[in-house]
Amino acid sequence: MKIAIRYDRWPRRRDHTLMFHNTIDAFFYAAQVFNKSIEIKALKIEFEVINKDLQKEKESKKPNLAYMLNTAFKRQFHRECLEEIDRLQKRFGG
Repeated sequence: MKIAIRYDRWPRRRDHTLMFHNTIDAFFYAAQVFNKSIEIKALKIEFEVINKDLQKEKESKKPNLAYMLNTAFKRQFHRECLEEIDRLQKRFGG
């Protein structure tokens, strides 16, 4: 597991989306980018793409459950990151 200490060197998946292994990663990333509008916009776009992928897989005739599980976790951590960004912006301004 690659450890990230800066948002601009954050590990990414093959599809170039941010890689969060847990909620702590999502919160740590949020703390680094809560005042960086370009990074927040990219994160929101990633979240929407992940959400659409999950919906598409749910609606397929033979959904791949392993893919759905991985996508659901990815979506969850992105959502937690966005919520933490929102909380930090309310607290400290953004």
